[in-house]
Amino acid sequence: MLLSLQSCFGEQALANKGGGNSQPAIVVVGSINADLIAYSDEANRIGNYVFGDSFRFNLGGKGLNQAVNVAASGTNTVLVGRVGNDVFGQKILSDLKASGVNTDFVEVDATAQTGIGHVRVSASGEYDTVVVNGANSNLSFAEVDAALSQVGPVAYGLMNYEISSEVISASSEAIRQLGGSTIINFSPVVPGVNYVISDADYLVANADEIRALLDESEGEVTELAARIQAKGAKTVVVTLGEEGAFGLDSQGNKHFVKAEAVEVDNTIGAGDTFLATFAVGLQSGANFETALAFANYAASVTCTKQTSFLTSGDIVTVAEKFNINLSSSK
Repeated sequence: MLLSLQSCFGEQALANKGGGNSQPAIVVVGSINADLIAYSDEANRIGNYVFGDSFRFNLGGKGLNQAVNVAASGTNTVLVGRVGNDVFGQKILSDLKASGVNTDFVEVDATAQTGIGHVRVSASGEYDTVVVNGANSNLSFAEVDAALSQVGPVAYGLMNYEISSEVISASSEAIRQLGGSTIINFSPVVPGVNYVISDADYLVANADEIRALLDESEGEVTELAARIQAKGAKTVVVTLGEEGAFGLDSQGNKHFVKAEAVEVDNTIGAGDTFLATFAVGLQSGANFETALAFANYAASVTCTKQTSFLTSGDIVTVAEKFNINLSSSK
């Protein structure tokens, strides 16, 4: 079921299509996937078969999810990534343009397929994913460097570890040289990857990922965040799921925000919505604590949806709740 996103986004997001935008950009460097999502219940298992309730095709990948959320706020949004020269890549590019994302720097890879996320969502809304990285593995810093030389002022660079750590480090340095700040989601955390904590002006991860970065099996979140900060991250944000989020700012101040009680449809993209709206909040002039609360609430709204991102109407509604003026991010 290939669904168009055109109807999901209002004029505010669509106004950002294409290049030539002089407002400071939020540049997203990251993965782009086609998510093939099956909704199922283990109660319907017979032997090796689990009979699903429904199926959806969604845009996916952490980079794509973040970019679509940023664009929904009306912010100048540039995505740097790769898709394959296949039906999934064509569909993704079409829908990204409709959502207001500048796709001028999304390369069509002639040798690799579009990344695939094979997702299963349980009856409780939790999910697991088999990821086939495809064209995402071929993303190089040269492509990021070319984009940064053309997009004009950069406010924030958003990245995640579904792309190479070498690309993240080189991109972080380049974004900082342009006067921007880096917001990096240290996810996923897997063996053999070189995680450079000092690349992050804002390091965002869940509690398990923070523990994995520190090679710890337990520990209180405030202490873990302080230890991550001591390793070079200027500001640390720990997402805590049903318990909300915790932030340790660059001055060492501690901030807790509570979770919102929502009826969960699925949790796909909640972390990406958090990262994106946190950046939007900061660019809109919100202080750290307000941006943290804004992002936490926006992520909870994503959990009520089948898509892995919010619409422009959703973003406006959540921003109003926190007195965030989205027009100041433009």
